[in-house]
Amino acid sequence: MKEGLCVAFDGPSEPQIEFDHLKSGNVQVTYLTKVAGDYRLTVKYNDKHVKGSPFRVPIMGVGGAIKKPKVIKRNLVHKVKMSGPNTAEGKVNQPNEILLDISKAEISCKRI
Repeated sequence: MKEGLCVAFDGPSEPQIEFDHLKSGNVQVTYLTKVAGDYRLTVKYNDKHVKGSPFRVPIMGVGGAIKKPKVIKRNLVHKVKMSGPNTAEGKVNQPNEILLDISKAEISCKRI
């Protein structure tokens, strides 16, 4: 994984996570969940949350009960772009992908 980049999920189950380093310098993250519900995707760069992290990602499909996580917003890392088909929603038992562009990441000294 890129030095300083940390990706983690919290939710009803622990998904399998794979990272693919693209020639563009971006990191493609694929995750596979076994249980439906609300997940919290935390993305940090050099131990600072990227803007909007943690992100709420509902996973649809047949699975366990939906549980609503507590979300804390932090705006300490800027210019990290998250895109891909599964940034807003994913599905149980199939690969879900997000793309993290950290090529222009900046860390502010603002404390929350």
